[in-house]
Amino acid sequence: MSVGAFVCCYAGAYGLTIRIDADRLGDIRALRQILGRLAAGESHEVSLHLIEGLRTLNLDSLTLTLVDVEPEVSLSRLAGNAFRWANTRKGWWACCGLLDGLIEANKPGHHYLTREPPVDDALVEVCLYERTARERG
Repeated sequence: MSVGAFVCCYAGAYGLTIRIDADRLGDIRALRQILGRLAAGESHEVSLHLIEGLRTLNLDSLTLTLVDVEPEVSLSRLAGNAFRWANTRKGWWACCGLLDGLIEANKPGHHYLTREPPVDDALVEVCLYERTARERG
């Protein structure tokens, strides 16, 4: 992910939201690769907040984890604004499919990758080109 992408945590319309905001298609492709490695079982844990070039705002940590059994709560708040996002390989593949849609469309859009509170502790939203579209607006 490049310097153009950032992750922020805020109180959104549907509850606590973690927004992954990208202004370049390459940023979404890089995120897709990270999730794809989890889905393929090549990685078991990724500290997304530590990815070089990814800027964070109001987020202590976001750790993505591969698990064998689908958890009742996929995205858990640990403490403060530290989160653990757990999925099975099938769950990570589903997230990859949503990102593939953004990549194929290559126009402003977003997808929600978790369930809104109270099911998950926060809603993960991935956005492509929406920030620049708003700024041009």
